[in-house]
Amino acid sequence: MAFSRVQDRLVVVCAQTLLNHIPTEFEDYQSAVLWKALRELCSREVGRADVGGQTVRVMMPPPDVRLP
Repeated sequence: MAFSRVQDRLVVVCAQTLLNHIPTEFEDYQSAVLWKALRELCSREVGRADVGGQTVRVMMPPPDVRLP
């Protein structure tokens, strides 16, 4: 996973399995809440490509979502 912040944009690169993981321990579940929120917020696919045998998807919030 990687994070990059440029001006007012945040770019997150991570595996889909990280976004879909459901931890079994409560303490781990609390730390996964950010990933779950990110998955829910970024629901609009704006691009897709195959890179090295893996499908890469570029996701963004829907246009009607206003971020702080």
